[in-house]
Amino acid sequence: MDTCPAALLGALGHADLPRPEGPLLVINVGNSHTMAALMAGDEVLALFEHHTRDLRERMDQVPGILRAVLDGRMSSAQVLEDGGHQPI
Repeated sequence: MDTCPAALLGALGHADLPRPEGPLLVINVGNSHTMAALMAGDEVLALFEHHTRDLRERMDQVPGILRAVLDGRMSSAQVLEDGGHQPI
């Protein structure tokens, strides 16, 4: 299984851990893809996926990229132009 959906499902399904009251940011940096999802309960509010190899050389920019996606300031066109996948 790709590590991105595994991380998302893992964040949703661990019965021994209390669920936070507010949104939960799940980030998975895998060999091929980096994925971040903003979750509220079982609902995915925002999703971002990019190629890890393209982000590796500029990891200092990743927090700003994620913040822009989560704040709704990153357009699908910007992500695609940067070599990533379309955010939802």
